Amino acid sequence: MNRFPPGARRPGAEVRQRTGGFTLLEAVLAVFLLAGSIAASLQVLTCAQNTLESETVAAGLDAEGLRLVEQMMHELRQAGRSTLVPASPADSRSLSFLMNAGFDGSRIVWSRPTTYACALEDGEVENGRDDNGNGLIDEGVVVRTDGDRTPVVLGRFLETNGLAFSLEPDGGSLAISIRLARRTSKGELLRRTATVTVAFRN
Repeated sequence: MNRFPPGARRPGAEVRQRTGGFTLLEAVLAVFLLAGSIAASLQVLTCAQNTLESETVAAGLDAEGLRLVEQMMHELRQAGRSTLVPASPADSRSLSFLMNAGFDGSRIVWSRPTTYACALEDGEVENGRDDNGNGLIDEGVVVRTDGDRTPVVLGRFLETNGLAFSLEPDGGSLAISIRLARRTSKGELLRRTATVTVAFRN
């Protein structure tokens, strides 16, 4: 009988070698690494989306504020300094004035009164709470009234008392300030302010 020492290979015997593939531990580690990579990518994507939304909302508020102050500036340039009500506004929430509508000989023909003011948004009550559920407290709108006609809403997302008219010290120009605010879908509160100074021509 042929005897072979322990561990010796028999003649003609083949040695089995490991073929390609992963062990269970390697597979689990690969899954964890892949999951971590996906989670990190999703977090980066979410941050980018939130940043984009914030920038979009902020740009919209900037554009809206600029539009409103430019519209008021256009009409107030034609207003008579002596026709302002109040006569010397100082952080006033509303302003009425008459515009030069032409001449009758050498006499100025004034238009009917025009009024800019802030009013509460629909569904809001001035009580320090968010009554209409849009994330803003006691927010308002900018309204324009022509004579005795129904007020027309010019812009929304006005902060509480966010419209102000102030006569400059020189008495010949008027500062207009508008503060707007809006929340993103994630609840971030964004605020923007637009200001302009108007010189009276009449």
